[in-house]
Amino acid sequence: MCAEPQQVCPRRFGLNYDPPAIILEYLEVKTGKLFHRKVTLKRLRASADPARVAEKLRQKNRPLLTEDSGVCFDQIVSLVKKLQDAMSHDGVKASDDAATVKPVLQHAQDNGTLEPMALIRVTFGDGFERGADEPCSSFERLIPDTVELEELKQILARWAGFGSRCDCFELAAPFAVRGSCWRPSFGRRSRPLPDMLVNGSKLREVVHIMMDDAGYAGVDAQNLAVFAVWPTCPSCDDAAAMTFGRDASSLIQFGGPCSLEDSGGRVIYQLGGKAQCGNCWLKQQSSAASSETLLSR
Repeated sequence: MCAEPQQVCPRRFGLNYDPPAIILEYLEVKTGKLFHRKVTLKRLRASADPARVAEKLRQKNRPLLTEDSGVCFDQIVSLVKKLQDAMSHDGVKASDDAATVKPVLQHAQDNGTLEPMALIRVTFGDGFERGADEPCSSFERLIPDTVELEELKQILARWAGFGSRCDCFELAAPFAVRGSCWRPSFGRRSRPLPDMLVNGSKLREVVHIMMDDAGYAGVDAQNLAVFAVWPTCPSCDDAAAMTFGRDASSLIQFGGPCSLEDSGGRVIYQLGGKAQCGNCWLKQQSSAASSETLLSR
C-alpha cells in the first residue's frame, strides 16, 4: 500500500557502515521513477536502544518509513541492529550498497528537493609503503556522486588511522601510463588532483574534470581511485619532511633495517589502527615504559 499524499512505495534498503546510514530505494507512483534517500545516523552508538533509534527514524522520515507505506517497525529495528553490530568489529566493513542498491536515478535531499545522482565506485588507498613493491592497502566503497571531496577525505582519514584529522594529508590519484595498469603500483605513482578542485567540489565534478584531463588512471564515469599523500603527523602536527611510511607488517617485511627512528623519526607509521610519526611513537613507548617502572616500585 502506498502512502498519501506523496504517493511513494518503498522498494528495498541498503546499508552504509562508515559513516552509518540507511539507504532507501522507493518508487514515485505518479512518475514511475525510482529514487533513493540516504538517512544518516552520525550519532549512532553501539550501546543505543535500537528500538528508540528506529522510532526516531520513523518519525523524521514520514511517510517513507511507516507501516502504511509497507515498512514494518521491526524491519527498521533490524537495520539499526546491523549497523550497531558492525560497530563492534574492528576495521571498516564494506558497504552493502553494491549488493542491495543498484545505481541511483535520483537522490532525495533533506530539503525535499530531488537532485540527479549516480553511484561512483571509489577505491581508497592509505598511501603506506609495503614490502616488495606491493600496492598500498585499499578498499572500495560505492559513493553518491553528490558527495563532496571533503567527505571522501573524512572516510579515508578514519580508515587510515588519522581519526577526524582529514587535514593531515592531501589526495592524489594514479597517473596514466600507456600500456600499464595502475593497480600494481597503487600508492606509489601519484599525481595531485587538479588545482581547480576544492573540498566543496562534488564527486561528479571530480570525475568529469579528471576524465577531461586524460592524464589520470583509475577514473571513468563509474570509477575513481585516490590515495593519501603529503602527510602531517596528527599527533604533533609536524610537517617537516614527513613521508607516508609504513605499517606494522613493514617493520618486519622490509628488505633492510626498518625502525621508528628512520629519517629522524619523521616517517608516518600506522600501528594498531593509529597513524603518527616515528618520534611520537617513540615518545609514547617511552611514556609507557616510565609508567610501568613507577607501577613496579
